[in-house]
Amino acid sequence: MQQGLSCPEGATICHLVHVGYPKTGSSFLKRWFRTHPQIGFFHAGFAGYRNPDEIALDASEAAPQVLCRVTSSENLATPTRHAGVASLIGGPALSGSSAKVQQLACDRVADLFPGATILIVTRAIASLVPSLYSQYVKSGGASSLTAFCDEMAALLGADESPWDYDRFITCYRRKFGAENVIVMPFELLRDDPVRFTTSLEKRLRLGRHVPQPTKVNPALSAVEQAWYPRITRRVTGLPRPIGRAILKPYFRAIRSGRLALLAHVLQRLKPLALNADRDAIGKVVEAWRGRAALLAAEPLFHPYAHEYCLHDGAPAICRSAE
Repeated sequence: MQQGLSCPEGATICHLVHVGYPKTGSSFLKRWFRTHPQIGFFHAGFAGYRNPDEIALDASEAAPQVLCRVTSSENLATPTRHAGVASLIGGPALSGSSAKVQQLACDRVADLFPGATILIVTRAIASLVPSLYSQYVKSGGASSLTAFCDEMAALLGADESPWDYDRFITCYRRKFGAENVIVMPFELLRDDPVRFTTSLEKRLRLGRHVPQPTKVNPALSAVEQAWYPRITRRVTGLPRPIGRAILKPYFRAIRSGRLALLAHVLQRLKPLALNADRDAIGKVVEAWRGRAALLAAEPLFHPYAHEYCLHDGAPAICRSAE
């Protein structure tokens, strides 16, 4: 455990299970969990441990007691067969996710950790879609934003949509009790990370630990989002021996940002329209509208009611912040 805040002896340890959603600041939160001196957290671990042996090691060394242990996986909100596989978040990668598999994931979390506190972070759909598209492009997606939005509208508008926030929140409240389910808006994390983490610390009865202000996993620039799908189509269309040889290095170059200069050079040579397709994003929002009514009762969501379609009128097409 890092040096810093002290933990009172005999304090009860809470177990926080962070269940998603994708593109709601999960990478930022994991870094904050990892650096908080009163939180035990290990990336891709359970309850802050890498493996069961670490529980024994923790006990044998009489390690300083933390006040909260965290399990975190945004895949629990959108479970698919791609869970845990390299960054596949947009488009077809979500086609296997549904309300049924969400319920099964919730049931299994409850079986394993019946006394846990649950953290759900949501994001307004108008800003979620461009962020998901950026991640999709990073992962080698070749569809245009308009085509991507058509697929997302069908997914989010379906009866089994994994982005039915009302149904998802209700699922966890029934299993763990409403008092043990914390629901917070990504928009607060975007606008005021200190207030977001302070609010969470109060719920978990932790001391203050100010988060680092830098972004984690930032979105691609508009130029990169315009050009990468075009380049990807060319690369994947190469003759098989050549294409197979360069495909993985090419995708790694996208994710690491090494092709940003190429995209900007191409944009200078042959400028493409960079404005987001607001009509296409608006169709996704309309397909989803009405699936977040429970959030109207949550004080932290009041400043963002318009973005969540909790009032009449079209929500603003918000900036992509992650």
